Parts: sequence; structure tokens; C-alpha cells
Amino acid sequence: MAPCSSYSKPHKLYNLILPISLARRQVLLGYKRRGFGVGKYNGFGGKVEPHETIVASAKRELEEESGIVCTEDQLHHHAMLLLETIASGAEKEKILEIHVFVCTEWEGQIIETDEMLPQWFAPENLPLDEMWEETRIWMLTTLELYLPQSGRISSSHGEALPTEITSQRGDRGNKRWFIHYVDFRGGINAQTGEWDAWHGMGTSVWEWFDKPVDSWSKDEMGTWVDKIRRGSGGLPN
Repeated sequence: MAPCSSYSKPHKLYNLILPISLARRQVLLGYKRRGFGVGKYNGFGGKVEPHETIVASAKRELEEESGIVCTEDQLHHHAMLLLETIASGAEKEKILEIHVFVCTEWEGQIIETDEMLPQWFAPENLPLDEMWEETRIWMLTTLELYLPQSGRISSSHGEALPTEITSQRGDRGNKRWFIHYVDFRGGINAQTGEWDAWHGMGTSVWEWFDKPVDSWSKDEMGTWVDKIRRGSGGLPN
């Protein structure tokens, strides 16, 4: 089945935040206790409300889900994820446009909530097998900006993960923003044991930029994605 054009497919806007402690060289992740993504580890975040800016929504979601309080200036935007399902029967699903932030300074007491259980991890000990498929790629890529690792990281099954950790460190230079596009064909969710449209990762392509990508228009995103689909851009993994 051919993917729909990103020009015509509506987007659903989200934020996602990774709190990183530079002193302890760890990232704070949340274990999802209910709802979409139950049983998986990820950053903190959620939907952008109609009246909010993306960064304001990130600040709000981070405090609601973890107790961490930070200013908008302490949230550093690094990535835009464009996730699309092309699974049969999921034609009406919107593209998930997720803006990834990192914060290294904050106040407040880290708390558990009904939705999220916070837990610290070193990059080499991430619970990769309990994450969304694409998260294993973009999260390691983002953490490399703050907590550089040597060598390649593998899943508990011994699979070398397709990240930029080794292949792009020398070529990236000062580029600190990237876009990651992924499409899904449908597959089994290991945490629930059920089929869903947001598993079965197919195309997975990213590209680094030397300027922020958070202000791209929908048309610019669509042009970039269509270029990738034609095989003329991005960095296939």
C-alpha cells in the first residue's frame, strides 16, 4: 500500500522531554502505567493543546508527569519526529509530529503519578526492549549530544541498533538538530501481545541540520518526507 502524501495527511502535535543529569550521566525516563504506550519506557510529554505553544506545552507536561519544574528557556529543542502508519485499515490515522526537548536544569521534586513511574538510566543501560521501535534510535542519537558513548549499543537480543552513535559522530560537526521520519506497517506490540498499527517499523530515515527545525511548516515537512520516499535525501539506517 502506498503511503499518503504528508501534504494532505493531517498532523497530531506532541512534545517529548528528556531530563538529563550531567552530573550522574543519566536520563530520567517514565514507565507508562496506562493509556497509549502502556508498559513502555519513554520521555515525558503529551499533546499540544490548541491555545499552547509547543515549548509551553512541554513545560506543562513535564511538570504534570514528573514533578520537574523548569523554565521554557531551560528546554532545548533538538528533534522533530514524523511518525506515520501505513498499515492496512489505519488510513485515517494522523501523522504524529513529535517535538523532542532536553532539559539539564530544573527544580522540584521528582514524583510518581498514576500515569508515569520515573526511573533513572545510564545510556548504556536503557531498557531498549521495553521501548517503541523508533525510540531506540532517536533517543540514543539525542543522548549522544549530552552523554557521548563509545562503541555500538545492542538490545538484550544482541541486535546492533541502527543509530548514529558511531557512524556519524565524526561527520556531524556542530549540527545539533535532526528530523527522524518513520513509517509503520502494523505488527505485534510486545508489551500487550496484540497487533496494532504503530508497530512493524518500515522506513526509518533521519537527517541532521545546522539550524533549528521547530519552525518548519507542514509543507516543508512534506517536501522533506517526499524527498526521502524518492530516495534522494536523508540518511537511511
